[in-house]
Amino acid sequence: MELMIDSINAEEITNALEYYPIKGITSNPTIIKKEGKIDFFTHFKKIQELLEDKASLHIQTTQTTCDKIVEEAKYLTSRLGREVFIKIPVTKEGLKAIGILSSEHYHITATAIYSSIQGILALLAGAEYLALYYNRMENAGIDASAVIKEIKNAIVSNNSNAKILGASFKNTAQVVSAISSGAHSVTIPYSVLEGFLANPLIETAETNFIKDWQSLYSDETILDFN
Repeated sequence: MELMIDSINAEEITNALEYYPIKGITSNPTIIKKEGKIDFFTHFKKIQELLEDKASLHIQTTQTTCDKIVEEAKYLTSRLGREVFIKIPVTKEGLKAIGILSSEHYHITATAIYSSIQGILALLAGAEYLALYYNRMENAGIDASAVIKEIKNAIVSNNSNAKILGASFKNTAQVVSAISSGAHSVTIPYSVLEGFLANPLIETAETNFIKDWQSLYSDETILDFN
């Protein structure tokens, strides 16, 4: 199980890495737009410095034809390193590019997956991660949990090492549903990540524990005991 953050904001990434067991950073043109017109390679090199090789980095191509996708993927990795995962939407052209790049041992994250057949084709083409858009699927009336289960079955039956990467989440319940349905990984917006532990019941329990301790030992802590 892997937890990733869907953000390229340096402050969000720094905080997420400090407090949560983050294993990856994902991005796409829409996420980049939220950050503004960044100095592209300078920004992503800064993110790599923050990651210190402790988490994977996933960057999406911006082209729509196979030749251009492959060209852009190779340029990206020439600047940022072959360890970067190249995100490619599973279109007809994208699928062809996934096959070419994976055969040359590039790391590929197939993205914009809305159906089981997209995921199956991407894993057969050699993608390592299969990014499925959970909330967008639900909004379109697609049973995202069922699609995850179907793709998971295909992974198992093909003895594939591909991992389902749940994405496009708006709340904690969707994240839990994706994981319980079989997603190997999830990538979360920072706002959703911060909501994981924002539960007044947790805060109340912690407060009561402290009150009970202080009723016996006042301001003493375990560190004060011999």
